[in-house]
Amino acid sequence: MPDFWIDVVESAEWFDEQRRDLGREFVAAVDAAIDKVLENPHAYRTVATPTRRFIIKRFQQLVFYEAEAENVLFLGVVHGSREVNRWLQRRRG
Repeated sequence: MPDFWIDVVESAEWFDEQRRDLGREFVAAVDAAIDKVLENPHAYRTVATPTRRFIIKRFQQLVFYEAEAENVLFLGVVHGSREVNRWLQRRRG
């Protein structure tokens, strides 16, 4: 399973612990974010070339992705309070 979906599943489980069905609502918000990014991948802020981010405001989550020509690669989902630069460095490995 790609890291992106691992992040989604782990976050959804955490949200479900906070309130019943909140994880399902989170996954729906991620699906909506994916649709918006796919509609116009270059519309969202670049955080570290070529990585961009989309903010899911309701959940304070950042969706990281890279857009190249016709392809979009979703990299991860991170809570906005986490140290984003550290996450990006870990991603580059």
